Amino acid sequence: MTDEINTPVWLIVGAAGGLGSAVARCAAGLPSPPELVLLDKNRRGLEQLADELQAQYSAVVSLYPLDLSGAAPADYETMESAIVTAHERLDAVVFCQAQCGGLRPMHQTHGRDWLLELHANLGGPQLLLQACLDLLLQAPSGRVVFCVNEQEAVKHAYWGAYGVAQNGLLTLASQWSQELTNTDMRFLICYPGAMRTALRMGIWPAISPEEWPEPAECAAQLTDWLSQADLPDGLQTLKMSTLQ
Repeated sequence: MTDEINTPVWLIVGAAGGLGSAVARCAAGLPSPPELVLLDKNRRGLEQLADELQAQYSAVVSLYPLDLSGAAPADYETMESAIVTAHERLDAVVFCQAQCGGLRPMHQTHGRDWLLELHANLGGPQLLLQACLDLLLQAPSGRVVFCVNEQEAVKHAYWGAYGVAQNGLLTLASQWSQELTNTDMRFLICYPGAMRTALRMGIWPAISPEEWPEPAECAAQLTDWLSQADLPDGLQTLKMSTLQ
């Protein structure tokens, strides 16, 4: 923990992924960077990212390996306690996590895979916010970002639990925003669109990744929103120009 008690703390969920790691890099490169809590199930990816951020930016980083697909409420309470111990506060949560096993018919999707994917993409954010709510409300300006797919893109056949979860995140964000409308917390739904990530390349292997922009373009706009002190009430929306 730094000596600057006023330094904000951002929790990036899915930090080892394409967009999550890009947000971490943008945040670490800010003139007044926040301390970062990086959460992902990929421990090795987290360690590599932390080494990079500390070497390039001297970033203050904590790692929290956790698989959202199997995490229970008690796991998030333990995570919240760890954040308090390491940083004493939490100012922002950025949900960049995405778990999609590929496009397949409903009748070919194993029940266990369905539940795990739904929990990782939708249940996890709900449980995490419940566990961290008091910390976020104590922050001078709590911020929460949900990164989701455009509704029209994932409501069709073969998108399975991932598509259901993406649409559910929109409702989840709306409910949280409405219920906390009289607080200093602000919520953003971000539609990143097509990006050059391992997730998208796995879903669309026949398309050349050079056709998609790097996640850094979206990450820069997210960090700009998170850094603003004064934001209007209500649920905000950010749509990138690469939406497909």
